[in-house]
Amino acid sequence: NAGTVEFLYQPETQALSFMEINTRLQVEHPVTECTTGLDLVKLQIHVARGGRLLGDPPRTTGAAIEVRLNAEDPDNAFAPSPGLIQRFKIPTGPGIRIDTGVAEGDVVPAEFDSMIAKVIAHGRDRKEAISRLQRALRDSVVVIKDGCSNKSFLQGLLSLDNVQQADFHVGWLDRLAASGKHLSREYGDVALLHAAIETYQAQAAVEQAQFYASAVRGRPQVHCDLGRTAELRYRGQIYSPRVFRLGPETYCVEFDGSRIQAQLEPLGHFEYWLTVFDRRFHIVSAVQGSSYRIEVDGVSHKIDRDDGGMVYAPSPSVVVSIAVKAGDSVAAGDRLLVLEAMKMEMQVLAPFSGKIRQVMTMRNVQVNAGAPLVQIDPSGDKLCASSAERIIFKASSEDQQHARSDGRSLNQLRQLMLGFDVDPKESARIVSQWKESQTSGTPEMRIQEEQLLNIFVDISSLFRREPELNPVASAEEPSAEAYLFSYLRMLETRGEGLPPLFVKALRRALSHYGVNSLEESPQLRDSLLWIYKSHQRIDAQISPVIAVLENRLHAAESLDSKPGDSFRDLLDRLIAVSNGQFLAISDLAREVRYRCFDQPLLEKARKQVYEKVEEQLAYLSANPDINDRHERVRALVECPQPLAALLCRRCATASVAMQKLVLEAL
Repeated sequence: NAGTVEFLYQPETQALSFMEINTRLQVEHPVTECTTGLDLVKLQIHVARGGRLLGDPPRTTGAAIEVRLNAEDPDNAFAPSPGLIQRFKIPTGPGIRIDTGVAEGDVVPAEFDSMIAKVIAHGRDRKEAISRLQRALRDSVVVIKDGCSNKSFLQGLLSLDNVQQADFHVGWLDRLAASGKHLSREYGDVALLHAAIETYQAQAAVEQAQFYASAVRGRPQVHCDLGRTAELRYRGQIYSPRVFRLGPETYCVEFDGSRIQAQLEPLGHFEYWLTVFDRRFHIVSAVQGSSYRIEVDGVSHKIDRDDGGMVYAPSPSVVVSIAVKAGDSVAAGDRLLVLEAMKMEMQVLAPFSGKIRQVMTMRNVQVNAGAPLVQIDPSGDKLCASSAERIIFKASSEDQQHARSDGRSLNQLRQLMLGFDVDPKESARIVSQWKESQTSGTPEMRIQEEQLLNIFVDISSLFRREPELNPVASAEEPSAEAYLFSYLRMLETRGEGLPPLFVKALRRALSHYGVNSLEESPQLRDSLLWIYKSHQRIDAQISPVIAVLENRLHAAESLDSKPGDSFRDLLDRLIAVSNGQFLAISDLAREVRYRCFDQPLLEKARKQVYEKVEEQLAYLSANPDINDRHERVRALVECPQPLAALLCRRCATASVAMQKLVLEAL
């Protein structure tokens, strides 16, 4: 058979001390295989069948290094953290070898060893091997439901100088873990931002379910509050961010008075691109009960939702002992319980100071991950429960806030029109700033202005309460709002059975959210909720609409302002949806339509009439004795435009013959 002999090596004296021999291959045997090119398992079977190993041992080439990917929690003293493997993606490449016996959908059992894979890298030297291993870990995605892995810890470990330079000893890692330096705080601010956004999304999902449940009852209802507040705990510190959604993938997060803009782009299950602080981060996020496991560019963070001082089980385990009872006072870091999983004991510590309200478990009981164990009423020093440094977020500069371009301002007003969480005070400031500095003469600005009006018209048209008149049946049809309520009750019908005009209006409104199909989908359900919110927040949209119309009214006086037929149709639709409900908008839209379209036509027709009058006067002055003189003079008298001013002006400067002609016409 095969045996593995282990020694201890003393670098200073280069002495080897025998430690033990195991009559089998060890976990580390791939390192030998990578550096020698041998298949040790094949040779082991060969020897077991009576074969012999002939010749000299092969030479080693290059360097190899291996890490064990375990289902354990570095944040909890490397306690076992088993569960269902929901995502398991480890890339391969030159010099990378993956040994594993699990796949997505498998369960890491709580009764056995926590190792789920070995990742081995081979290179020409130690530096290249480590670099390849770092790349493999960085591009890996491992998500364990109700558990976690040590992938991020391994990635951070490889970047330490001691590992890079092979300068460590058997007690080095224990000392590192005892000091807490094995847990990186890098990108902690980004992780908190993402956790705040995920909390917002979870609350929004509940609201969406309530919205469609109320729609089934015939009266959809939504919350009109702007933004949502989350309560998060990270490294013993409490954060209360407020999140505003400004677009399908755009958010604004307020942390301690600072406002941070963020863009969140889903990549797939558990994966995102988060653009914040002028940089894009790769996020892997999983929800575990009341906690978030968030990796930011490979650096793992655990963030808890602060929900009434509840302490939860970190993994499936057995309660070994309970150190507290109701009424006891505890300080941050005090032991609450001892759990056992994978034949290892782990302590559950108090996350902050307070008094035990209730113990929700008992000894020798099996608990699942996320099961409530103890509830603590926090004391007044909860915010100071940890000595960990509090993360400070950089505020956006006020100068930058006010230095926005017109295009940026119009984009924010567009978000307001779509119903997103734009503060009315902020929108009023944006409108005021835009009116002072706008340059509406450019084609790009006109297009954006018309987009604002189109959004207002398209969404408002879905909520018209006046019954539609059917000229064919000579009867009244249900209103657009009634059809919308019917559609919300039966999304699976894809609008079948509804009037084509309403379906067309619905598609037009949804297109502003990037939805071009009535096939039921998460995007469709989300967009319909925001359409309804936009209607509920319509009062805040009146001022921007009036500002756009006033701007176009002013631009109509310039000679180069030539709006097309599409803008005229838009104004007609705006007049129709605002008539009787928003009189200021309706009257202003009529004035813009007159100035942009009707007045130029009237002026052109009047100019043509006066040109013909001038021709007639000149002709009659040159031909005073023409036979049809009486008919021509009569045509002047019957002119539809007033001629008194024109004739008097001509009379003052004309010849005697012309004066007689003018007097005759008068």
